[in-house]
Amino acid sequence: QDVEVYNEGMAWGFPHSTALRFKDVLTAQPDMILWLLTPGDVQRASVVWQKTKPSPDVPIGEPPRTSRLTKYIFAPASAASLAGDLFGRTRTALLLRHFLDLRDYGHSFQVTNDSVEGFLMANPSAEWKQRLRQIDSDAADMEGRANAVGIPFVAVLLPTREQAIMISRGDWPAGYDPYKLGDDLRAIVTSHGGTYIDILHDFKSISDPKPDFFPADGHPNPAGHAKYSRLLARALTNGAVPALGLASQSHSSFEKGN
Repeated sequence: QDVEVYNEGMAWGFPHSTALRFKDVLTAQPDMILWLLTPGDVQRASVVWQKTKPSPDVPIGEPPRTSRLTKYIFAPASAASLAGDLFGRTRTALLLRHFLDLRDYGHSFQVTNDSVEGFLMANPSAEWKQRLRQIDSDAADMEGRANAVGIPFVAVLLPTREQAIMISRGDWPAGYDPYKLGDDLRAIVTSHGGTYIDILHDFKSISDPKPDFFPADGHPNPAGHAKYSRLLARALTNGAVPALGLASQSHSSFEKGN
């Protein structure tokens, strides 16, 4: 069975931007909507970049530096979070991430990024709880509109490098929980009538996920994206989404000659 995929993603298109543009998704009249989320999306849940006149010295999709700073200043974030995020975008931070041994990933990211002390904490800060409330509001809006026209809404959380390593090793410091954010998002999505698929537990069977991520910024590399794709395909066709489950069974029967 052929499956057509329309990618409605955009650079700097964080969750609230997605909600504001959701009519474009519905206009395509899809058979299913898949909402891919990362901890970075939750971290910037309320950030919205306004369309401005392009500047010749700014790459496409990259807001001007002054615009970024202004948006962060007026975003509901603490000074410490702002400073940490801005430092994390400097060349110095990128260089440090290249040379710091990933065995010390917890300590290095506490210094340069609030990801470890944020979404990976078993008891998240008030700031992270506020971000989840923004996700809840936007999810309710989008799922309500999808439900009104009978379009299944499916969501999934893709892990960060640190999160994948913790799950793969089955070991993390006291006070941390790499599954916490996924559990929170599952509760949010299902409470509004959507479907949540989980791929976090699949990383328990991956012996060493470190080579699947770029050392500089933690994004998945080509091997990592391929692994994500396989895990997503398996999760989407294991019965969680009825239409895709039937398609998977039919394909399996065809391959067996039945």
